[in-house]
Amino acid sequence: MRKLALRLGLGGLFIGLFSVIGVPEIQAQTMPTETPTATEIASPTATATASASNQPLVPVAGSYGASGTALGSIEVFNPSTGTFSNGGTIQTPVAGLGAATVESSDVLFIGGYDGTHYQNVGDLFAPPTSVEQTADMTTARGYFAILPSLGGNVSEILVASGETNSGETNTAEVFN
Repeated sequence: MRKLALRLGLGGLFIGLFSVIGVPEIQAQTMPTETPTATEIASPTATATASASNQPLVPVAGSYGASGTALGSIEVFNPSTGTFSNGGTIQTPVAGLGAATVESSDVLFIGGYDGTHYQNVGDLFAPPTSVEQTADMTTARGYFAILPSLGGNVSEILVASGETNSGETNTAEVFN
């Protein structure tokens, strides 16, 4: 990992921040040439959020269904079989939520928009189907930036900016 000087204004600040907190350098890789097999999620969705965990499963949640209402379902994608399975339900159906892997394989789903209000609720998902309510964020928000493992502590995430019930926000908070 290399250290970068903070010289390029805001862009340099972010490059420096990533260097300080330990984001590894990106290595070029050859992409597979085979065509992936399409598979269907249980409910047609838009704006879903996913987070890769240390398990070979990818949980997906927080979306609008075909009728335009927010969904509460968690779908778990298994890349080795190319299939989705039911992973449980988040406590408040929302879209525009954040997702971050915490600890070894748990995924925190937090915030989002229920179609009327932005939410501050959090759900901790332990693949393949365990969901439990966590503490709430201070500010209800959706469509925000989320950075897991801030400073090497895998139980903390940084939540920044986004939309709130009062409009756009420039606030940030550490959630653990």
